Amino acid sequence: MPDVTPEAGGGGRLTLPDGAAAFRAHERPQVARKVVEVIDEATKLANADFDKYKPIIAKYTPMRAEQLDLLAKPYLRGFGDLNDTDLNSYQALVDVFQKEGVLQSPISVRDKILKTTDFGS
Repeated sequence: MPDVTPEAGGGGRLTLPDGAAAFRAHERPQVARKVVEVIDEATKLANADFDKYKPIIAKYTPMRAEQLDLLAKPYLRGFGDLNDTDLNSYQALVDVFQKEGVLQSPISVRDKILKTTDFGS
C-alpha cells in the first residue's frame, strides 16, 4: 500500500512500502495529473470545512486525536494557486535545513515541485 505523507508547508510525499518513489511524473504523467487533482480536491474540502476533516489528520499523521484542538486551520493552496511567494516560503524552509546541517547541500525547491509541463499534453 502506498504511503502519502504530509510534509511541512503543505507539501506531500507519495512512496511505496519499499521506500521507492511511487512514480516519476515524466514516466506516468496521467497518474501525476490525477494525484494533483485528488490533492487539490482534498484541499478545497479542507478549506471549506476544516473542522469536519480535521479528525482525518490524527488517522494519517503522528498527531494524536487529543491534540487536534491545538491545531489551527492551516493556509492551504491548490497546485494551480501556487505562486512565487509560496515557492519562496518553501525555499526558505528548506534552506534552514541546509544551514543547520540537516542537508549536506542546497536543494532548489523549484526543481522538485511538479510543473504543468510534467503532465504531458
